[in-house]
Amino acid sequence: MAEFRVHITQAKYNEGLAEHLLDNSYHDWAITVCFYAAIHYFEARLFLEYSENPRKHTDTSIPVDQNGNQENTPHRWRSDLVRRVCPKSAYKSFINLKQISEWSRYLIQTSGSTGSCSNFLPEPAHLYFSSEDVIRAQRKLQEMKVGCKVDLAELIHELELEQSTDVLTATIISQKLLQNFGTPEELLQGGRQGLIRILWIDAVEILEERLAAKGYGFTKPT
Repeated sequence: MAEFRVHITQAKYNEGLAEHLLDNSYHDWAITVCFYAAIHYFEARLFLEYSENPRKHTDTSIPVDQNGNQENTPHRWRSDLVRRVCPKSAYKSFINLKQISEWSRYLIQTSGSTGSCSNFLPEPAHLYFSSEDVIRAQRKLQEMKVGCKVDLAELIHELELEQSTDVLTATIISQKLLQNFGTPEELLQGGRQGLIRILWIDAVEILEERLAAKGYGFTKPT
């Protein structure tokens, strides 16, 4: 399975490719690539938050029945994980991207998280979708990134907490930070007191050490 940095790099590449496709009027594929970017941003978040758990990747955490058969497809299970891990707004944006990318790829209009077919496109996808549709998809991608706290996850990964503690402790600290802060700015502006509110003292010292090692310092709110 891919690691955090691989997922993030792939997501950013897809996001840039979507912009290139938009500039060259490949609107149908730009929309699809936005959805694939969203998948990798979410998988990166999972990997960071559950690094010592099978849930760190969608494909390794699909429930199985008593006969060992998977109870869900990867796409459907991932949608369920997004619903559980991210706020409702991010989940809605993710499902919207999933649906419109399916319209583009399969020429069918789907509805709901199950992707049931409700209608067929009246013309080929490259004629059906416009630049405005791509811009809306890009907006949904940004909403999903904010809801999944991608920027904060990148900072936490950059700190390399496992350099100063064991992997399990690093994972717990990461989970606490993702649960209590929304952005890197909120974390840095919260200061030591903000960390003491959610972490034990040894964890605070580990985090302070890693922040200093990476050249970060606490800032005053603006």
